[in-house]
Amino acid sequence: MIEHPDEVVTLPVTGHCGCGQAWDTVTVSDELARQVLDLPKIRLHAVEYRAQVKVCPTCHHREQAAFPTHVPGQVQ
Repeated sequence: MIEHPDEVVTLPVTGHCGCGQAWDTVTVSDELARQVLDLPKIRLHAVEYRAQVKVCPTCHHREQAAFPTHVPGQVQ
């Protein structure tokens, strides 16, 4: 079993004992554990790069920021 699980779900004893004692008033004396191990779902991580475009108000020259070299096209 995993020593430090990512999530712990406590399952309380509910209702009443056969003698009528309500279980929610009784102290827990022990806990039994079972674990379910699952692989996480693989998910696509999308990063969008937005190069700013500016136009000079004086000469109307249009300039844009450079994209990183590892982003040569619209979609990789």
